Amino acid sequence: MLEYVSYLERTDLVRFVPMFSSSDKAQRVNPKRVFTLDNGLRNAVSFLLAEDEERLAKNLVFQALDKPNRQIFYWRDGGGSVDFVTREDKEFLGINVAYGREPDPAGMRSLLALRGAAGRRETDLTVITKDTEKTESGIGFVPLWKWLLANP
Repeated sequence: MLEYVSYLERTDLVRFVPMFSSSDKAQRVNPKRVFTLDNGLRNAVSFLLAEDEERLAKNLVFQALDKPNRQIFYWRDGGGSVDFVTREDKEFLGINVAYGREPDPAGMRSLLALRGAAGRRETDLTVITKDTEKTESGIGFVPLWKWLLANP
């Protein structure tokens, strides 16, 4: 089975995102998240469910973030997780996707905890939403369409 999955990865149909950690062993041991490089292909081979709207939005965000020289991770702490942690040169970003639902407080706490765990006060924190735009506690809330236009 792992052989078939490696074929999908080698042909750039899927990508695996490791957990953000300073330990290589922690990155290898913890489960990886899987993203496809084409939402249409994902829809063709899976059942569509009501909650898929947010999953498709996360996959779209991953596709926009997936660039050469940019490392992509996810991060988890005791109370929640951060969907995407990216590192490129000296730029460090934390992004949660709350598309079609209210952002949960645990996700916001996790974004702020990521800033502390990474030891970077200048970490850019964003929650991607369906239609909310505001700034709260140093976290920017941006609609998906606007975020995609600002991040070609």
